[in-house]
Parts: sequence; structure tokens; C-alpha cells
Amino acid sequence: MIIGSDNFNRIFHNNLVGMIISDERHIIIDINEHLLHLSGLTSGEVIGKTLLELGLADEKIVMEIWEEFENSGFILNKESFFKTKDGA
Repeated sequence: MIIGSDNFNRIFHNNLVGMIISDERHIIIDINEHLLHLSGLTSGEVIGKTLLELGLADEKIVMEIWEEFENSGFILNKESFFKTKDGA
């Protein structure tokens, strides 16, 4: 089954798992509503930045995720703790 772009966007933005989409330079190009809600950020604060620039995730884990993706071309079931905008 192939998911069309409209269906993908609906699934991505309404998912109860926080997710981002980034480009090959790790710059965030989209973030779903659930992760915005959890983080306390707005899309304007996130889009165009990397996870490291936002400072909300553990740098070591972020680097491991990026390395895994560059080595294998995908990431499965990777979880990380992150800080909210207010530091919680």
C-alpha cells in the first residue's frame, strides 16, 4: 500500500507520537502537533533549526540518531528524553 501525500500529512500531524521531519543537514522542516504540544514550542520556533540548536534533546543521543540514519538510511523505534521550552 502506498500512502499519498495527503494521507501521510494527516497521519503525521495527527499522530499521538511526537515526530519531526528533517532534511539531510538535520534542519527541521516539519513537526507534528503532538510534539509541539509536548514541548511548548511553536512551529515557527522549530522549523529551520536542528535539534541541537533547539537544545531540547541530549546531544549524545541526537548524534547517535543522526549517525544511525546516515549508516543505514532509516531509524526504527528510537526514543529520547527531551526538555520542554520551560526547562521541565
